[in-house]
Amino acid sequence: ILISEDHATGFHFNAMTCEGCKGFFRRSMKRKASFTCPFNGNCSITKDSRRHCQACRLKRCVDIGMMKECECHTPSELPGVRGHTWVTTAPFINIYVSLISCIKRKVMYLKYMHTLFTFTFSHLADAFIQNDLQMRTIEAIKTKRVMIY
Repeated sequence: ILISEDHATGFHFNAMTCEGCKGFFRRSMKRKASFTCPFNGNCSITKDSRRHCQACRLKRCVDIGMMKECECHTPSELPGVRGHTWVTTAPFINIYVSLISCIKRKVMYLKYMHTLFTFTFSHLADAFIQNDLQMRTIEAIKTKRVMIY
């Protein structure tokens, strides 16, 4: 289930989300924002309306499983660390969340690579077969001196 019905780009903060919702959730957690809904808390969150009610959008983020404990710190925020490091505030959750996130990313990557490989290999095989047939036809014409009109 997506938050704003936009295209998901991956697992962010333990949930499959788009870049917009990932950034919104990150900023909300970083600022420790507190939002209130002017419409009694039952707003529809879509790609077009997601900016209308921050309270309902944040509630939807939490409802689908986004966790503030799954923060991804950039190298500039953690001195001496290169790349992105997954850190949680609860040590016993840290290992579990890291492993699950890593496994989910690996599975998504493997599915993507399988699709890409299958597609590429299929097209390469077709091109090779077509080229081979053309070469054999040309060779047959040369050796038999067949005239084509």
